[in-house]
Amino acid sequence: MLYDLAKSLAPKEHVCIIHSGMLSQGHIYLNTMMDNVSVIGAKSISKDLIENFSVVCVDETQRLYTEGLDIILESFNNGNTNTCIFSYDFAQVLSKTEYNRNNPKKLNEIQIFQERKLTEKIRTNKEVFSFIRNMMNLNDKAKAYIKYDNIDVLYAKNVKEADTISEYYRKKGYEFITFTPSKFVSNSVDHYAENINSHQVIGQEFDNVIVILDKNFRYSTEGILQAYEHPNPDYLFSRLFYQNITRARQKLCIIVLDNIDLFTKLLSIKVEIDEDL
Repeated sequence: MLYDLAKSLAPKEHVCIIHSGMLSQGHIYLNTMMDNVSVIGAKSISKDLIENFSVVCVDETQRLYTEGLDIILESFNNGNTNTCIFSYDFAQVLSKTEYNRNNPKKLNEIQIFQERKLTEKIRTNKEVFSFIRNMMNLNDKAKAYIKYDNIDVLYAKNVKEADTISEYYRKKGYEFITFTPSKFVSNSVDHYAENINSHQVIGQEFDNVIVILDKNFRYSTEGILQAYEHPNPDYLFSRLFYQNITRARQKLCIIVLDNIDLFTKLLSIKVEIDEDL
C-alpha cells in the first residue's frame, strides 16, 4: 500500500521511499520503473538527501535508527518536506534495541501526527493469518472452523531428517527462511546460514515459506509462544520467528526439530475439529 501511495503521488510530488532494511533486487527494479520516485536504504539517509523530497514514505519505521527519524522530522519541521508517511508494525521488531527505541510511540507524541490502522494483513490469505495468530497464542483461536490445508506441520527427530524435509519443500518452490545468526557466538542456527535470514527478508513476501523450530522454543503456561535467549542477546528469537512466518502469502510449512511438546501443540491447531460438526 505504501508503494502504491508513492506511485500515486509521483505525478505531482518528488517522492522518496525509505526502506528500513537491506535493499532487494525488487527495490532496485522499482527504482528503474517508477518516475519521480526514489527507493533508498535507511543507511543512506542524510539531511541534504531528504531535503530534496517533498514527500517521504518510510517502510518498516519500527526499525529506523533514531538519527534517521530525527533527520526526516527536521526536514518536515523546516518546511522542506511537505508530507511524511510512516508505515510500521511494532509486532515486527527484531531486537531489544528496536523495542526500546519504540519509534511508533515517538511519532504518536507529535501533536499533528495521525495514526490509521489496517485491520489485518492485506496480502496474506486468511488461513495463513489465522494459523499464525493461533500459533503465537494458543488461546487466540479462529471464530469459525478452518481446515488449514495450506499449513503443513511436520516433525524431524534430528537435523538430517529436517534437511531432507526442507530440501523436498524447496524443490516444490518454498522459500526457506532461517533466523539471523549471531556474529559472535555459534549456535544451531548456523547450520542453516546458507539460507536467507530474518533481516534479509525485511519488506519482502513469498508465496510459500518453510521454517524450522527447535528446542529454543516453548509455550508458556498461558499458551504464549516463547523462546530462549538468542546467541546475540539483542535479538528476540520469538520476533525473528514471527518475521519469518509472516513472509508467507499462500502456504506455510513448519518443521519442528526434536521438540515433541511443541509439535503436539502446533499439530493440535491444524487438526482441531469443529465441535458443531
